[in-house]
Amino acid sequence: MGESLPAGTEEVDGTLIRRFLVDHPRDAKTFDHLSAPLSAQLGQAPLSKQEQWMRAQGPISTPLFDFLAGHRDEYDAFIFFGYLYATTYYRLPLVRDKALLAPLAHDEWPIYLSMWDRLFAQPRALIFNTEAEREFLRQRFPTLRADGPVVGVGIDPPVESAASDFRERMSCLTRSCSTSAGSTRPKDAPRSSSTPSARVLTAP
Repeated sequence: MGESLPAGTEEVDGTLIRRFLVDHPRDAKTFDHLSAPLSAQLGQAPLSKQEQWMRAQGPISTPLFDFLAGHRDEYDAFIFFGYLYATTYYRLPLVRDKALLAPLAHDEWPIYLSMWDRLFAQPRALIFNTEAEREFLRQRFPTLRADGPVVGVGIDPPVESAASDFRERMSCLTRSCSTSAGSTRPKDAPRSSSTPSARVLTAP
């Protein structure tokens, strides 16, 4: 488990960061136990079972949820990163008129659960990392207006890199491999930022 950062506020390079504790860490054994049968049902699973899985997935953060409910009018936009987590599923609908969703979606079994049909229709706009992600979601949700921009995510590339070394380390020598860039979030860590022209809260 990665190092946790303390709950509270911090200013970093002129940006206000808010961090919230989660109610409890994920119980991997329970989550895996729920995932196995659900992955075999997908579109046929009742919503109650899907939401039971979502609660086990987490993170559930009552302090974050309360903050969103109490301060929604103080922000111009709320940016949710990742469709797959409870912070997005349970709180994007609360601020849907100001919500931007960066789904970070790809072809994996959870995206075919029916619970996402309603969620993906709610944000004010979708933003994408790649054109491939946008096209995939257009196929997954044929009636969805998936015309948001491809904005990508900035990274600092390594000074030196060798694809062959990566494949060897990842034991990919005999099969096709790909890399992806993402974010690691401490268990207590939605982030917020404030600028003179707009106030934006990002999560998770």
